[in-house]
Amino acid sequence: MLHTAVCCSPIYDAYCQKHYANGHCDYGCNNEECNWDGLDCEQQQPKVAEGMLYFVVLMSMQTFRENLVTFLREVSVPLWQFICALCVQIAVFGLLWL
Repeated sequence: MLHTAVCCSPIYDAYCQKHYANGHCDYGCNNEECNWDGLDCEQQQPKVAEGMLYFVVLMSMQTFRENLVTFLREVSVPLWQFICALCVQIAVFGLLWL
């Protein structure tokens, strides 16, 4: 089951967006609502799933580049929730998630 995403606190949101995935852990941004600071606070390199995920983005490359951080922040929570739901389904059917 997917959960409804809660927005990042307005106090932190602008700061967290500006400092998202910049290689420095910002503890105020390291929560689900602020998308885990782009994994900047992780002690170990996160495991990356094999395969590809494609998005069709209807805007110019320049506009996309200018809005890349916003795009990554907005898509990360629903995508993470989808993956977690998939993990639960796999666990229920007795398959191993690596």
